[in-house]
Formats: sequence, structure tokens, C-alpha cells
Amino acid sequence: MGVVAGRAAACEPQGSRSAVIEGAANLGRELAFQFGLNAAFHFIGSVGYGSGHAFDRATCPKVEQDWKALQQKYTGQ
Repeated sequence: MGVVAGRAAACEPQGSRSAVIEGAANLGRELAFQFGLNAAFHFIGSVGYGSGHAFDRATCPKVEQDWKALQQKYTGQ
């Protein structure tokens, strides 16, 4: 989940990445609430990994779709 969030942030233009990062922070809080701080810590670490490593940008439409589905599932947003 975190890697997907990180890649979704990396797919966004620089000016609109903050919305994805805010969504990841919201999901991290929800994970902490539902599953504990350890799960939230691993999620946020994975966000950093996903946004910091090279990947095939042609997959961005699928990444964005997956990220929206994860947010909907866990936060209802």
C-alpha cells in the first residue's frame, strides 16, 4: 500500500503532489488507529520507498487507480 502511495505521489506533477502526500498521511493515521503504530510506520516507510525509486512511468494511470481504491477502502475518501 505504501509503495502505491509513493508512486502515486511521484506520478503527480510537482505542484499537486501535496494532495497525495496528505492522503498518505491520512491513511497512515487510519492504519495507526486500526492496526497500531507498527503498521503505520511500515506504511509510511513504504511511501518513501515508492516515491524515491525509479519505476516505469507508463504505469502511472494504473498506480493512480490503485491508490484511489486503497484510499476508498481504508478511509472512505
